[in-house]
Amino acid sequence: MKFSWVLVFCFSFCVIILITVSTERRKVYQSRESTAETFSAEEEGEEETDNPLEFFRFQQEIRTRDNENGPGYEVGYRSKALSLARNGVQARRASVQSNGVIAWTERGPGNVPGRTRALLNIPQTNNNTWLAGAATGGIWKTVDGGTSWQERNENLTALPISAFAADATGSVIYAATGELISSAYSAMGDGIFKSVDKGETWTPIIATQGNPDFAVITRLIVDPNNANVIVATTAPPSSDREATKSSIMRSANGGITWTKVKEITGVFDQIISTPGNFEIQYAAQNGVGVWKSVDGGLTWSLSNAGMSISGRVELAVSAVNPDRLFASAEGELSGVESDLYVSSDAGVTWSLVKVLFNNNVVDFLGNSATEPDSQGFYDNTILCDPFDEHIVYFGGVNLFRSTLGAETSETVYYSIDESTTVNFMSLINFSASAVQGRVNVGQDAGKIAVEIRFGPGKTQKAHRFLVPEGSSSGVPDGDYTYQGFADVPFEVWDVTNGRQLMVSFRDQGRDGKFNLTEASTSGLPAESQSREYIFVNNVDYNNSPDPNIVAAGGHLHKLMYNIWPVLVGGGAWPPSVNSTLK
Repeated sequence: MKFSWVLVFCFSFCVIILITVSTERRKVYQSRESTAETFSAEEEGEEETDNPLEFFRFQQEIRTRDNENGPGYEVGYRSKALSLARNGVQARRASVQSNGVIAWTERGPGNVPGRTRALLNIPQTNNNTWLAGAATGGIWKTVDGGTSWQERNENLTALPISAFAADATGSVIYAATGELISSAYSAMGDGIFKSVDKGETWTPIIATQGNPDFAVITRLIVDPNNANVIVATTAPPSSDREATKSSIMRSANGGITWTKVKEITGVFDQIISTPGNFEIQYAAQNGVGVWKSVDGGLTWSLSNAGMSISGRVELAVSAVNPDRLFASAEGELSGVESDLYVSSDAGVTWSLVKVLFNNNVVDFLGNSATEPDSQGFYDNTILCDPFDEHIVYFGGVNLFRSTLGAETSETVYYSIDESTTVNFMSLINFSASAVQGRVNVGQDAGKIAVEIRFGPGKTQKAHRFLVPEGSSSGVPDGDYTYQGFADVPFEVWDVTNGRQLMVSFRDQGRDGKFNLTEASTSGLPAESQSREYIFVNNVDYNNSPDPNIVAAGGHLHKLMYNIWPVLVGGGAWPPSVNSTLK
């Protein structure tokens, strides 16, 4: 198969510019899930820069006072400062007369172009009119296809521009401010700005200024046929992802008033609508996957069957076939830190697409196509081909093109039903491979459904392991030593094949028992921490220990599933009623 061109993407997050380059730098990849042709445009011999996380950490620290955990700026401080400055200028002009003219000459910085976070093509005959939103530099406009640019920042009280959205004509445009990149850095915005003259001038939407619900806007969309309908994903400038409350905000009157239609604990990274049908929308949640709305953003439901996301996820919908979606995500299903997903049923189910080079899985969100070093939290973008539903462009530091063929294969999806165990037990997210980081799936899991049954009379033998005294997290597998065959107050069953299974556990309390305690992952002594992990082994149950499991590190022998359960507040252990984790 022969190709005549390669794509080079120049972007930050969501901005993609396609450039034709020589075929001498192409690389061809194949997908196990489908036929995939993937191109990398990494410059040979190009020196790699440092991880961007270090730059963002620097930005965070220079804005943070000593003895404080993060910047102390209040939401809307820029608006207040700008108002004070303007009032001061007017006062000085009223009291001072001068015939002189102060001349200013731009002196830089001239060698730091900065990041372009948003790009919008304003419909014109020649398509040469664009808007660019800089991550820290405001709004810029070109009318000659990028040959020259003019800044359009008058009245802007926040320069971090995260997204643009416009009606079908490009006459009414909204600009979102604020940038949430990682726990190391976030740039506070000041709401949404609106232009009714194709980006020439901008005015703030008052309801969003100084409003904590709009401190950081990760993305926004506008009904192309009704510019008064706006839907935005927002987040506070919090560095604590576990405590962050992210929202989907909706306005039906051009931003005069807003309704919080969805709130989560976590972060919404993105929101998009289906080309040609604004009623169908998708929102991407960091570490979870996809939410879907079929009523223009009024109500939302989780739509991530088949996904196992560990971090940021970006979405794209085909304009050719609106049922075809792609997702580029941080995850471990491919064995690296980058996962590509495809859906052929409008997000109802998702299948993994493995991107391979020389039979090696590619970390396409990393610095190198062959050396895993993911920057998917920062460099992550995806775009459907406008003419072919089978072609998708995606990547991070390097960019790729894949063409999906007719060949397909089955993707195993793992989920948990906790409906009968929520009153006494919850599962810790420890960045595992499945179920939002709460279940580690072993090589012997296959397509076997397993149940852990609790309640009166439920008991079996389990392999008890100790870790070195005083140990907390990060214990090497080989340091797990077998200590005996202990009774545990639950049973493990393979319901697919109708058999009871062997199980192992970590005895953190060093008391010979399996104890479920409330979450505690630090403090001394280490034996008081809630680290009694469960390891389900794909071995038929027997009242005698298995000789392969009793070895050092044997808890991983034929591993199916590994979970980290803890007791919920007010819960009783062991439970007094029958319940099943499945």
